[in-house]
Amino acid sequence: MRVNKYYFLLVFIYFFLNSAGLPANLLYTILLTPLFYYWLLDKKEQWVIAKFIASLLPFAIVHLLMK
Repeated sequence: MRVNKYYFLLVFIYFFLNSAGLPANLLYTILLTPLFYYWLLDKKEQWVIAKFIASLLPFAIVHLLMK
């Protein structure tokens, strides 16, 4: 698999410099999440979203039952 240098820079900023240059409690992950969601839908990768929701569903149910 070939990795584009642009993606490496984006991943480096996204994970290691997540709050660099932003006000307190504001992260790049928070700002870019809607764009990543749209990108997944645009690329017809709904299975990623379905797997994510399926993995979080048991935790949500437990939290709802525990109130």
